[in-house]
Amino acid sequence: MEDWYLTLYTLLSFAAHSKVSDLDRHVVVNEDGEPIEFQNEPVILGQETVWVWGIEIQLAAMQSIAVLFSLEVEGIEPLRKRLGELAKQLKGDDDVDIRTRTEQTPS
Repeated sequence: MEDWYLTLYTLLSFAAHSKVSDLDRHVVVNEDGEPIEFQNEPVILGQETVWVWGIEIQLAAMQSIAVLFSLEVEGIEPLRKRLGELAKQLKGDDDVDIRTRTEQTPS
């Protein structure tokens, strides 16, 4: 879980740990590349991936707690499988394993 935390924290905390160069992401330019305004609202495109990560972290946490307290918990693996299917639909790629984030070679 620590690897997940370290990876996702970096990706999801850009706004909290910004630099002057990060302002470029908020500048709206015209056809000539001239700045015309700042984008004040958050960017909500592509949030599906972030939701998948959050759900996956919750499933991993449930599994870790079950192991830690020697609990028999059914249903986590089917949920992970379904989450993987949903993630594939979002990405449009049938050869992605959501738990390892690696491309799988088709058999």
